[in-house]
Amino acid sequence: LSSSSTSTTGAARGCARRCRRRRIARCVARSTPRSADEDVDRVGVLDVMCGRRQGAAMLATLATTIGGGCAHAATTSSSSLFCGYFDEYSNGLVPQYAFNTPWNEGYVDGADGAKTFVRGVGDYKKAKKEANAPVFVIANGPGISHEYLSGVETLSGEVGGAREVFEYDQRGCGKSDAVGGERNIDVYLNEARDVVKALRLADEGGAHVLAHGYWGARIALTLALETPGLVRSLTLVSPAPSYARQVADWRLALDDVSPSARDAILAYEQDLDARARPAYDDAMREFSSKFVTRRGASGGCFDRALAPASCDAQRLAITGAKYFTLDGSLAQDT
Repeated sequence: LSSSSTSTTGAARGCARRCRRRRIARCVARSTPRSADEDVDRVGVLDVMCGRRQGAAMLATLATTIGGGCAHAATTSSSSLFCGYFDEYSNGLVPQYAFNTPWNEGYVDGADGAKTFVRGVGDYKKAKKEANAPVFVIANGPGISHEYLSGVETLSGEVGGAREVFEYDQRGCGKSDAVGGERNIDVYLNEARDVVKALRLADEGGAHVLAHGYWGARIALTLALETPGLVRSLTLVSPAPSYARQVADWRLALDDVSPSARDAILAYEQDLDARARPAYDDAMREFSSKFVTRRGASGGCFDRALAPASCDAQRLAITGAKYFTLDGSLAQDT
């Protein structure tokens, strides 16, 4: 955090202490409401943002609560906390308000019983008072956690928490459950539907939907077309008209990396030989430095997100575990 790390850390710890006190005093999860007029809102899904009350009706969708508080752990570098954040006026330094924003994490139960990890940032009551619609973030995929888009969370902090930002880990990656049966895009469409329903995004006036890549755009557009009242605005980042076109564009981009990196990528994707995986990962980092982020160490979180080995199972079924070769069930997605 550069020269401001000490003061920012102190502010974050102080906020965390205040949040813990409020959680103990006012934010204990209960199976029944205080009274018949208890307000029921998204808090029942993600436990409690500081100062929000818990309603019984939404508790059925909550599998397990991880916790909540104010700010991220201030002992970690800001580049890994808010991946991709950059402000030319602050030389890339994440502002202090980002570390003081209330947050909460929990799980949403899917229709099939699987759990999806959801992270929420912001203050529900403040957002309602100022009539700020939430932001709902859909990551690229398949098989990428939300963390590489965590810089979007600053959209909440810049208005003092008066806007909620929701992100989730797609099934089989990050902190969400693995996919138990057939792996295809329908699994992830249903997962997104479950999260939207549990967070009551359409019921409470809609959200600004931000989606990344072909995969994220595919999910977001489907939700927008089938869910009246969900979308206040729709922002698609780097979408492609089809998965085949995305693969073709990425394959063309290989001409701009080193010959050794290009050969390592294509060699691995030919037969997915585990012995070639280390060279493939190195080559993907070179590709990322040219086409994903040019911010060096501050963009390292993108490198980790691009080809996580822990998420290979669904990538194998859906894309053939390949970025530059058309394969898997998604090859038929038009």
